[in-house]
Amino acid sequence: MKRYVFSTILLFVSTTLFAWEGGGTKCFEELGTAFGVRASAMGESFVGLSNDYEAIWWNPGGLGTLRSNELAFIHHIWFEGIRDEFFSFVHPLYKGAISTAIIYTSYGSIEGYDLNNNSQGEFTPFKTIFLLSYARRMNKKLCFGIGLKGLYESIDTYSGKGVGFDLGIHFKKSELISFGASLRNLSPGVSYSTGEKNQIPMDARVGISISPSSSFNLTGETVITTIRTPTVHFGFEYWLLKEKFAIRGGYKTGPQSLEQLGAFSGMTSGMGIVYGKLHFDYVFIPYSKLGMTHRLSLVAKFGQLKELGSAVIKIVDKETSEPICAGLKLSGVMEADEDSVLGEYSTKSIPIGYLYVEAEKEDYYGTKDSIKIEFEEKKELTIAIKKFPPGFLTGKIYDVKTEEPLGGTIYFEGPATGTIDVSPDIGSFKIDSLPSGIYELSIKPEIERYIAQKGTVEVALAKETIHDFALLKRKETIILKGIHFTSAKADLLPESFPRLDYTGKILKDNPGIVVELAGHTDTRPIHTEEFPSNMELSQARSQSVKDYLVEKFNIDPERLIAKGYGPTQPIATNKTEEGMAKNRRTEFRVIKAPEDIDILTPKSEEIETPILEEKDKGEEKESEDTEKEEEKKPEETLEKKKE
Repeated sequence: MKRYVFSTILLFVSTTLFAWEGGGTKCFEELGTAFGVRASAMGESFVGLSNDYEAIWWNPGGLGTLRSNELAFIHHIWFEGIRDEFFSFVHPLYKGAISTAIIYTSYGSIEGYDLNNNSQGEFTPFKTIFLLSYARRMNKKLCFGIGLKGLYESIDTYSGKGVGFDLGIHFKKSELISFGASLRNLSPGVSYSTGEKNQIPMDARVGISISPSSSFNLTGETVITTIRTPTVHFGFEYWLLKEKFAIRGGYKTGPQSLEQLGAFSGMTSGMGIVYGKLHFDYVFIPYSKLGMTHRLSLVAKFGQLKELGSAVIKIVDKETSEPICAGLKLSGVMEADEDSVLGEYSTKSIPIGYLYVEAEKEDYYGTKDSIKIEFEEKKELTIAIKKFPPGFLTGKIYDVKTEEPLGGTIYFEGPATGTIDVSPDIGSFKIDSLPSGIYELSIKPEIERYIAQKGTVEVALAKETIHDFALLKRKETIILKGIHFTSAKADLLPESFPRLDYTGKILKDNPGIVVELAGHTDTRPIHTEEFPSNMELSQARSQSVKDYLVEKFNIDPERLIAKGYGPTQPIATNKTEEGMAKNRRTEFRVIKAPEDIDILTPKSEEIETPILEEKDKGEEKESEDTEKEEEKKPEETLEKKKE
């Protein structure tokens, strides 16, 4: 609808201008003719197409469609030595284009005479037209343009100066159809050194271009001018050989007089050749009795301007739809790492194509999306990112020796605070809906004979964090199964390390306890230079265990007492290999435990599940109730479970 309104206004304005008194043309008639080769070959029907440097002459609005630099030179041969030279340059901008041109017209040498018909010698009259135009692209379909013309004419000792203005609009409705309109040579006139002031030919043009394909263009145009009756123009252009060669033709009803020169004078024809970045164009125009005219042009096209668009990326919370700040990783037509300030990121001058966006924010799921950037369109993409669900903490409370479940109360402090009571029947717990962060945990055992613990855990969102409490009894004695040494030596074998690592965990989880590491042997005698008896051997082996725990777990040496008992405390007969194997052992004896339940414990390490062996009931220094409980669980069942 807008283009029809514009066309109506254009015709109205031009008609008003041409009705202006004194509108008759007296100078610069060249402004009413054609400059350019391609447009001239198409019947001077170009205002609707206007897609090269010649738009500066026909419709400055069309300059906004250009995407590369164009440098052009035109040589035009008229009659009787009259010629035109045309230089032009177009530079595209992101939102338009700027162009300049100069036209020089020479009339050759002319003999001059005074009023008495006396020869004054020869002189060379000429005219020069300077052009400067700017086009603004409003969107990818609509362009406006304005042009300025500087006019200068020299005739012997006289000269004239003036200015003119052009206005143009170009509307590309689709790839098939485009429209154009222009008002040209709007001017107050040309002032001469003689004191005269003459008008220049003003005109209004409205045209259409139809392009069924990229290689075929049809054009039509109507022209209203101040110096003659309205004219119509038609033209075509067809590209062959992969758009390397073009043939052009057209017909025009003016500005030449068809009555005087004949219908044939309205025909135009030409051709074009493309070689790399160079374009050669030629047009042949007959003027009947006046003769033939020829025009040649050489055009260089270079510096292709990238087709760009823009985008606005919004990041919102998926549940609340509130904007949130997030990190953006852009890839595809643009590589960058950006931030969405206040939930929004906007960027201009993006090459056309697909832009891939990955939104990242702490405590949120990373989300990917994409958007297609199109030429001179502002695209908007909204990415809704989902927050991680809260984390949760699970674990078990159990006897470190029997692995039987225990009950108690767990206290937790951190981003959230609370307590949970754990039943001794199951011994397991789960704390839901915990914000991420560091938590301090304390366990108060239901049975007071167990030592309280405190631990530190880090809870992550949407993940399960596991922390078990393996509780020790006060005065507990545990036989550590799997601690082996080189025969007749105190050197630990590598197979002992997992068991020792578990022992280190117990010590770290219970930082207030003091433990005796008791070494025992069987009764077979040993007589070496290093170990005269089993007493020295057992002492050395206990010390090896202590050294390992102190060095690897940074245990305070004062908390560990290494003591060797040799064969003095057997727990089985020494008359069988099986009995002697049981007597060769290392015991973990709690000899001192804290009374305070708020003892801080470093963050526990994840290690392999222990393999423990119960001590014979006769060697235990426990209460009668404890002994009865332990009798209920056979040693074979316990060993199978722990393995």
